[in-house]
Amino acid sequence: MSITELILLGFGNVPELQILLFLLFRVIYIVIMAGNILIIVLVMSDQHLHTPIYFLLGNLSCLETCYTSTVLPKVLASLLTGDRTLSFNGFLTQLYFFACLAGAQCLLFGDVSR
Repeated sequence: MSITELILLGFGNVPELQILLFLLFRVIYIVIMAGNILIIVLVMSDQHLHTPIYFLLGNLSCLETCYTSTVLPKVLASLLTGDRTLSFNGFLTQLYFFACLAGAQCLLFGDVSR
């Protein structure tokens, strides 16, 4: 027996709630992306912000943009279409990228603590 699909649970089957959650998560996604991209652009464009703390902030913003883009698009698509299945390979791909980003964040904070 092999696993080919996973089922996403947790949001219920109320269609009105799914639309509301989709809109809420979409707004959150747009705000996260816009805020983090703004931080990255500001840190890169202003010479006064080329200090270690702003370098860390820019890297964290980049990591959060990637984290968000790893998980939220599938959740948004699931809420919009009602298709709650996720292929096992898709799950492994999401898990791989999420774990790589978590490892990068650990390495980044490991360098800061020294």
